[in-house]
Amino acid sequence: MVEYVDVCKHFGDTMVLEALNLSVGGAEKLVIIGPSGSGKTTILRLLIGLERPTSGRILLEGDVVWDEPGKLNEQRLRKARLRLGFVFQQFNLFPHMTALRNVASGLIYTRGMNIKAAEERAHDTMRLVGLDKKAGSYPSQLSGGQQQRVAIARALAMDPHVMLFDEPTSALDPELVGEVLQVIADLAHRTNMTMLLVTHEMRFARKVADRIAFCDHGRIVEAATPERILTEPQEERTREFLKAVLEPV
Repeated sequence: MVEYVDVCKHFGDTMVLEALNLSVGGAEKLVIIGPSGSGKTTILRLLIGLERPTSGRILLEGDVVWDEPGKLNEQRLRKARLRLGFVFQQFNLFPHMTALRNVASGLIYTRGMNIKAAEERAHDTMRLVGLDKKAGSYPSQLSGGQQQRVAIARALAMDPHVMLFDEPTSALDPELVGEVLQVIADLAHRTNMTMLLVTHEMRFARKVADRIAFCDHGRIVEAATPERILTEPQEERTREFLKAVLEPV
């Protein structure tokens, strides 16, 4: 479904990803963990075209999104983005639109769907995330957790083949984290969508992942089942990281 082939990314003299080779299968839920600055978010941003690789190739469902040396092809990128959903750390909702219209906006302005059909679909999607009763509310009237659930519904409404989640709870107060993680876990278990999820929530990673990849200094150090990574990691660097996050001072 998704393939990175010898992908490198530099920001000036700073290496962010080094010869990344990573494949994600259809319907697979891949969770990417690792310390801050390890390149996790860049992996997602390259796929959706928010960053351009320095070198290497990225493919989505067998179609080239980027090829060496990260050559921009607008047609390829537009085609890829129609099959991708992205949930950011920040909610990025339009403050002047209701929750319903936020969810419907992509369908109206990107897909060209008529307003009535788009809002009907938006209602259905909001029901999936438990917010159908908040359709008429504006972002300022919603909690942070509810706003992030609206953002998830907005991405789902576009019927993506692959969903990308970039630390979707990092901007939330601790007491609101659980409701968002539960929505994502429900989606992971009830749908056949491929998912790439970047998170620091290890219990959540164990719950939803088919495979966990540990990323450090721009490299995938190791990738395996949640049980293997979280209880019997093979690499010393993985063990150090997990000891720090699972046994905090």
